[in-house]
Amino acid sequence: MKTYRYTGWLAFVAGFFLVASLSRAGEAYHTFTDMEGRSIKGLLMGFDADRQVATIQRDDDRICWVALAVFSEADQQYVRKQGPGKNFMCLVKISTSLSSLGKSERNFGNRYKAEHVKCYDYAIILENRSCSRFDAVDIEYCIFYRQGEYARRRMVFAEGVQCGRLKIDPMMPRSEHYLKTETVLICDENNRSSGLFGSDGGARGAIHGIWLRIATTLPSVERITREFCSPRNIGNSKAWTTTMVLAGLNK
Repeated sequence: MKTYRYTGWLAFVAGFFLVASLSRAGEAYHTFTDMEGRSIKGLLMGFDADRQVATIQRDDDRICWVALAVFSEADQQYVRKQGPGKNFMCLVKISTSLSSLGKSERNFGNRYKAEHVKCYDYAIILENRSCSRFDAVDIEYCIFYRQGEYARRRMVFAEGVQCGRLKIDPMMPRSEHYLKTETVLICDENNRSSGLFGSDGGARGAIHGIWLRIATTLPSVERITREFCSPRNIGNSKAWTTTMVLAGLNK
């Protein structure tokens, strides 16, 4: 997953609007040449086809907006070809929000008290800030959670994964999309009920986070994918999967 860090605003310099300083690693610089044969090294960060303006991160980490006509013919073709992919990677904002939907209406018998069982889901918000249209945008997600149960007088915790798929077709330029995941049931309070042969009941569970993979096919037929994690470090402790792992109340 690529992470961008904006550090401040800069001034208008040498005919370019320098707008921010931004850290990015792991990508080879392209040599851009103008119509007069002058060259700079940088990364293409996006292309506004309506305004015919490219966003370039120079090799000194400064960001500039450059009119397409400034570039050589070869680099104009490069910008037009690479622009949609860069827009998808850099100019589609991704955010998520965990929501509690309140108490579950299901009957769990003696094992769980209904007032302690809550439904959770995530809202996934995608904001296309570019002028590019993206068709068949596929969103896969994994929600990682923990749920505990009392079994034979001892607590047993299990890790669960709620998997799902969503789709946007098409994602229009400068549009916002609000999607919801499937729900996950969580017992939010230790809840033992004593009986003749011991104690049984539910146990406190927790939502660990969500991992997204968002893909689209570009006009060049190239398939590109972005990843998004909330919290950011969840990929360090969890493994991506497309197989549902049901735990506790969600079985």
